[in-house]
Amino acid sequence: MVDGLFVEEDAKLIKKILLSQHVAEDTLYWPYSTSGTYSCKSRYRFIKEEEELQLNSQTPPICHKKVWKEVWQMQAPPKIKNFLWRACHNVLPTKQALMRRKILEDPICERCKMAVEDSLHAVWSCLELDIVWADQEKWGFRCEIEFTCVRELLSWMIEEGKSLELLAFMAWTVWNQRNKVRLNLQAYLLYQVAEETAELLAQYRASTKASDMLVRSHEIGGNRWRALQVGFVKVNSDGAAYKVEEIEVLAARKALSFAHELRFQNVILKGDVLGVILALK
Repeated sequence: MVDGLFVEEDAKLIKKILLSQHVAEDTLYWPYSTSGTYSCKSRYRFIKEEEELQLNSQTPPICHKKVWKEVWQMQAPPKIKNFLWRACHNVLPTKQALMRRKILEDPICERCKMAVEDSLHAVWSCLELDIVWADQEKWGFRCEIEFTCVRELLSWMIEEGKSLELLAFMAWTVWNQRNKVRLNLQAYLLYQVAEETAELLAQYRASTKASDMLVRSHEIGGNRWRALQVGFVKVNSDGAAYKVEEIEVLAARKALSFAHELRFQNVILKGDVLGVILALK
């Protein structure tokens, strides 16, 4: 009977299964959970693992750990790193993903009206994005090499020694522009994305450089913390407004009043505006 129902290889494997020495009823066993009991959660995990295996089989022979290492070490805000990670796993709420979750019925891209919108298409390969990736010096390979997923794109860029930061910022800006347009919110036009992204990246690098310099100055010893003398308390005051000096004076007054209410006798006042501190002395 087994030979008649299964192919030869499967039949041999079935015949090797040891039978129980005790009489017992057959039971259904779900092999993708520790208890053997079927659940929606274990089924979902099984499907996602199958999708991941299928995706991995299409990825070039580069260690995935190297891809993630490059992504998490990028000089970029955490939100952009997280966005790129989600794009690599194809879990952005694209039209394809929303159709898979039974939220939408149509997976076709609203920009080009031609192809299914997955993560790669939404931020990279859509024909309507040609104007975004028009710089041939940086993105000329876009028209020469066809990628199947975002992770494959990143793998290729890493192998070629190209920086991921600009790509990450560009893709993030494209995705946000797409979402704002869908919600009828004010957004950049596509021809503005490249210029705005370059400015955004430059601002981030400048702020990061300034922060690094400040940290190094503290490490050198320019502004080390010092313990207060016995019997003293430190009161910090701060204010934010267009007329900085006036609001800092009011903040200092409030801080000193608060210290007086607590009956502190020896107080060191610390503020952000040197002129105000000197004037109070």
